[in-house]
Amino acid sequence: MEQVKLVRLERAIEKVAILIDQTGEDFWPILERLEAERDALISREVRLAKYLSQSAGSRGRQKRRNGRSLSSLVRRETPLLKREA
Repeated sequence: MEQVKLVRLERAIEKVAILIDQTGEDFWPILERLEAERDALISREVRLAKYLSQSAGSRGRQKRRNGRSLSSLVRRETPLLKREA
């Protein structure tokens, strides 16, 4: 999803680190901003994956609880709708 952005941020962090090493501490605010952006991106991806896995688990529990899935319900109800029309 955001893998390209993450790679670009990592490269930028490396380049700014080199600049800091070569020229002094003037670029520290930029490095900190890049690190914060990278950390926020990683945090969003981790949270999204967590929520999606929870959602998949609850859909499975819901399917077992109801004894039928949405797709099976649609397949079963569609012929009835066609007959009524």
